Amino acid sequence: MPPRSIQFQTGGIYHLYNRGNNGKTIFPDHDHFVSCERLMRRYAKQQDILLLAYVLMPNHYHFLVQQQGATPVSRWLYTIFKSYTQHVNTNDSYSGTLFEGRFHARQVINEQYLVRAALYIHSNPVKDGFVEHPEDWHYSNYRDWGGENPVSVCRHFFRSGEDYRQTMQRYLEIVRDQSTAC
Repeated sequence: MPPRSIQFQTGGIYHLYNRGNNGKTIFPDHDHFVSCERLMRRYAKQQDILLLAYVLMPNHYHFLVQQQGATPVSRWLYTIFKSYTQHVNTNDSYSGTLFEGRFHARQVINEQYLVRAALYIHSNPVKDGFVEHPEDWHYSNYRDWGGENPVSVCRHFFRSGEDYRQTMQRYLEIVRDQSTAC
């Protein structure tokens, strides 16, 4: 594979995403989602990665992360999904490639992109028709942004969790309007 055009750096914020090989399911049930969430959190602490926003969907994932130390976010993802793939192969009698190539990465270059990426990530379960409201999807950290005590990155951009929820509702209305206009 050719080298990545993006260089992961300490302090950098990145939108990372990938999907199952040929669009196949990578998180078939609650236990698989929870297993991956445990791995994400464990390795984020060990490797000094700040997990800003995420969503796990049945056939893909999105992460918004900040690399806070010397360990590149690519190492964090490798560690998570090496462990997760071993879990799937062992427990589900699966073999072969779980993901479709290597993950995609986009560097967050400004605050506007960060906010839009968080909204995009948290709205995925609604846009894909799994739930009516983002807070109903259990495999994201939307409630950490839209709750009573929002995470610090949310407080930096929004007055409160309620403000983020209202922004999300406006964002979803725009997305719905765009999808019906096509």
